[in-house]
Amino acid sequence: MLNRSKIRLESAQAVLMEEARAIQIMANEMVEDKPLGKNFIKALHLIEKVQKTGKVIVSGMGKSAHIGKKLSTTMSSTGTPSLFVHPGEASHGDLGSITTKDILIIFSGSGETRELFDLYDYCDKFKIPYIGITRSEKGKLAKRCTIPLVIPEIPEVCPIGKAPTTSTIMSAALGDALTVVAAQRVGLTKEDYKNWHPGGKLGQSLIQVKSLLKKKNTFHEVKNTDTVEKVRKLYMKRNAPIIVMEKSKTIGMIDPAKLLNDVKTLDKIIDKNVAVLNEDAPVYELHPLFAKHETHIVVLIDKKEKVRGVVYAHDLLK
Repeated sequence: MLNRSKIRLESAQAVLMEEARAIQIMANEMVEDKPLGKNFIKALHLIEKVQKTGKVIVSGMGKSAHIGKKLSTTMSSTGTPSLFVHPGEASHGDLGSITTKDILIIFSGSGETRELFDLYDYCDKFKIPYIGITRSEKGKLAKRCTIPLVIPEIPEVCPIGKAPTTSTIMSAALGDALTVVAAQRVGLTKEDYKNWHPGGKLGQSLIQVKSLLKKKNTFHEVKNTDTVEKVRKLYMKRNAPIIVMEKSKTIGMIDPAKLLNDVKTLDKIIDKNVAVLNEDAPVYELHPLFAKHETHIVVLIDKKEKVRGVVYAHDLLK
């Protein structure tokens, strides 16, 4: 009896491996002495010219439109201003959003997509550079564009070899390569990404931990040479975490319950497995500390190692 699940999983693995192989073949073409590598560098130079003065307009039809929209949004969030213009809308007025300070990246598998022809004419008329990402070096896009990026001709992985599958994965990967290298050249930082991506989990994970501090964030800062009795009195006045310092550095914390024990010196009850983090660190660095130190409190310090406050595990729920 056939194991249908096994057969289906093997088919899925074959699809992934074939698409991975296609990207590997394309990666091998990304060298200085081959057309794809040479033109990739030229395309980067175009992108770098408009990063501060203009924008990258991306366009494509059908499946290529979905790839183009993804590329445009990724570029915008990584330092390269970008907009997606649908070729159908372009022919009905949206060409006006494209200026001579911009460049275009146009996706078309065949290079013969008729809806794109008005874009070609507009760019040629106003001398606006455009990069073509296509499978066909003989198509109109490759022949007319400023810089053709022709991906290797590899059969589609779909059962009938027609539906865009392998080619779309390769086009998207090539777009990612342009985006990432351009971001490296512009010097993308986490602070930049946070400013451009304030919503969602990704942007929020880059928020600095000091933003979680409450206005009345209270704690006791005691010295390791203080007496147990002194620390007891402090805690009785105000219920707050007890942080122990030695030569202006955080060395541990004290569990208030241990103050009730018959101890004479603090060193007997200091828990030195304390989690400490700079207040300017991103929020995503908190969770590993809670897990590593098996605690629900992290002490925040500034650049001079002065204690600024404490953050609790439940603060992350915000």
